[in-house]
This record gives sequence, C-alpha cells and structure tokens, in this order.
Amino acid sequence: MQTWFDGDMDAGDRLDTGIARALRGAHVFVGLLSPDYLASNYCWRIEYRRAMNRRARGLMRVVAVVLRPCDWKSTPVAGFKLLPEDGREVTRWRSADDAYLNVAQGIRRVVAAVRKELAAPAGRPVRAKRAAPGRAAPEAEAKPPHKPSLPAKPKTPRPDARDAGATTRRAGSARSKAGR
Repeated sequence: MQTWFDGDMDAGDRLDTGIARALRGAHVFVGLLSPDYLASNYCWRIEYRRAMNRRARGLMRVVAVVLRPCDWKSTPVAGFKLLPEDGREVTRWRSADDAYLNVAQGIRRVVAAVRKELAAPAGRPVRAKRAAPGRAAPEAEAKPPHKPSLPAKPKTPRPDARDAGATTRRAGSARSKAGR
C-alpha cells in the first residue's frame, strides 16, 4: 500500500493535474470531514466528486472520516457508512486514541477488501458478502479492470492525524493506493 496526499507534490507542480493523476491511480480515497473540508470548493466539490464518480464506476472505494462536528448529514455522505463508528466525530469520543484506532481498523478492512479484489483472477469477480437474515446485502463493488500505478516518491513525514482537521486544505484529504 502506498499513501499519497498533495503535500507529496514538489514546488512548481500543477496542483489540479497532480491531484487528478493521483486520484486516477488510487483504489482508496479517504476524505477527512470537517467544517473546513466541507467549505473547501476544491476538496469537497472537485476532489470528493471525482472520487465518487470513480466509485460509481467501480474503480475506487471512498471512505469518509468525520474528524470534527460538521454538517455532513445534509450532504451525499449521509448515505454511506462513515468512520469512526456510526460517523461520531473523533472529537466527541472519550478517547481520541480509541477513535483513531477505530478509523485505522475500518480503513484496514477496506484495504484488505481492495487487495482481495485486485488479486482475483481477471474475469472472475470477487463474491459479495452474504447478508445476514433480515438484513440487506452489502453493496458489491466491481473489480477495477487494471492496476494503475504512480511513480514512487520518497516518503515525507505526515502531519499528525489529530491536526488534520484544523490545518489547511493540504491535509483535508488523503488517498491510499492498495495492492503494494
């Protein structure tokens, strides 16, 4: 797995081009929801919309993490399972460590599912989970047709996740590429 965020870009790189290229190669997109993220024209209306379009075509999984109280319930995100558990904001957990552990475990499950899909033989879709009696079947997502790759960049220190919601747009979202 390789992580990427726009802070990995070099000075002089075109932001929209670099971000769009990274989104095209990603299998998992993690949106860090906060009032700043939802108010950001680029993060919410462009980046998130692009990720959801790829999700609709079965090319990407989109995970939303609610960091701070915000009006996410009046957005399209409200129709999806959020992290941490039940979309309860990280700041409202008794222990932020427990909240981030819950987020990490949820993302780890998504990455494991993507890896399983990528490892499935071509033309043979991964079987969807069966629903428990009395429950609706979970949504099955299509296997991506190919495994795109981005050139590797040297690892740079990441900002502490607890500060992600309070920083500028740079830390407003993160993308993950599974399969490595």
